[in-house]
Amino acid sequence: MMRKFAVAITLLAAAGAAYAGLGSVISSFPLTGSIMAHGVAWNGTYLAVTDYHYGGSRMWRHYTPSGTLVGSFDPPNGPYSPVQFGAEFDGTYYWGADLFRQKYVYRFTTQGSTISSFAAPDPSGIAWDGTNLWIMSLYGGTVRQYTTTGSVLTSFNVAPINAGYDMAWDGTYLWCANRPTSGGPYYIFSFTTQGSVVASFASPGTFTTGCGCDGRYLWVSDNIAPRHVYQVDAELTHAVVPASLGQIKALYR
Repeated sequence: MMRKFAVAITLLAAAGAAYAGLGSVISSFPLTGSIMAHGVAWNGTYLAVTDYHYGGSRMWRHYTPSGTLVGSFDPPNGPYSPVQFGAEFDGTYYWGADLFRQKYVYRFTTQGSTISSFAAPDPSGIAWDGTNLWIMSLYGGTVRQYTTTGSVLTSFNVAPINAGYDMAWDGTYLWCANRPTSGGPYYIFSFTTQGSVVASFASPGTFTTGCGCDGRYLWVSDNIAPRHVYQVDAELTHAVVPASLGQIKALYR
């Protein structure tokens, strides 16, 4: 009888862990070296993590969901490229944001060859909804919807966000990592395509900047030691992946 009771408790604990709720960490893995992970994108097979500082290794790295480094590549313009912040994958190409130098958004191949680019005000986060791009400006919580050629379709401000970093799209809502300007915990916000906040939670880590979505979970990165990538429960009831999101065809090392 006691054994059955113990098994039941174990099963209940496992169920509780599996359905821990919004913001609960499902898994995590460390990032080695001096990488400062400002962007995370899911390409259907691997997580692409961007590096703000170029310290002798390639700026974009591919990891398995369990944290194994399987490849890396240089972004547009090669080593010491300006592409540093937000990251996204549209099913064929990567998108990266250059916040500090040229203030451009780049579309490029998985080898790092530039396909196109356009200017955007202080671009720090990128999300792809299957048709258009959503780009966060670092300051003031301003989000703009762009066509792939750089035409602005709409814009709005997300009131609680004062320093927004990378973004993600879950099939219905946008998500963004926010850095508070007056101290306090970092939060991840979910909001509609009109800017209304629908959910939020305190983010793991001490300086969360990267944010991606695999259709079921969020993947957020921390760029201050002990730098990790976290798989986080977003309370998505089913896997919702934009129709155009496909698996990467080849991995370039």
